[in-house]
Amino acid sequence: MNTPFHPEIRVRTADIRDKTHNKLMTGLRNQTILVLRGEEDQLAAAELIRQRGGTPVACPMIVIAPPDDHSGLDRAIAEIDRFDWIVMTSAHAVRFFMDRFRLSRSGSPVAARVAVIGPATEEAARDAGLEPSFIAGKATAEECLRRFAEAYAIDGVRFFLPLSDIARRTLPGGLRELGGEVTEAVAYCNHPAESVTPEAREALCAGAPPWALFTSPSTVYAFLDCLEREETSYAFHAASIGPSTSAALRERGLEPAAEADPHTLPGLLDAIERGVTR
Repeated sequence: MNTPFHPEIRVRTADIRDKTHNKLMTGLRNQTILVLRGEEDQLAAAELIRQRGGTPVACPMIVIAPPDDHSGLDRAIAEIDRFDWIVMTSAHAVRFFMDRFRLSRSGSPVAARVAVIGPATEEAARDAGLEPSFIAGKATAEECLRRFAEAYAIDGVRFFLPLSDIARRTLPGGLRELGGEVTEAVAYCNHPAESVTPEAREALCAGAPPWALFTSPSTVYAFLDCLEREETSYAFHAASIGPSTSAALRERGLEPAAEADPHTLPGLLDAIERGVTR
């Protein structure tokens, strides 16, 4: 029996719509899939898995929360008009930045141009009333930096990046190396879960190994740390949303059985379907 999903979470139709078929897909039939995303992202993932015939099992490994100290973010928002670009690296960055922005500057537009990484971040930005001027289609910092440098000047340009507390330094570091003036602030925090859910443990102990959806390096570390604390060996197929997550899996001695391209949830499920049919 799966963990009931939070009733207040609204399904984002763009996350679950099959953009190429009108009929229900069944490529994940008989596949059990552990959803390791945060609780606020569980419902959309579960709906999409069910659309494809799979069985989702809730196992949120990350709790997304505002930081204890908002001072850095609030200082940047107070002087937001001096920045040329705001770079949004995730949908969570958009949400937590806009929450603080609306508190202190209600009714004011965001004057700086907005750059986003990945389709989920683009959608979150548009939903928040932001019109991205630059979109890196692949959700990697390396791709964003390369494409941005091809399209725009960076030297002497002022950037603001609202980030998670455990964000990689690839993007801000790369912008600085190219002469950008970069301001960073923690917009949200990733807190790892202390254990897997009973339903996930049951799925791991069942006959056929389930798939585990790793959607960030933090889900890798949290999930594997939980399993190590249990001192029990479990079999599962690791599905990675992109290169940085795959690198985290390999760092822990696991080779991804599937990697998404594009680096989105539908892309990840497509990769699993290809793995199932091999």
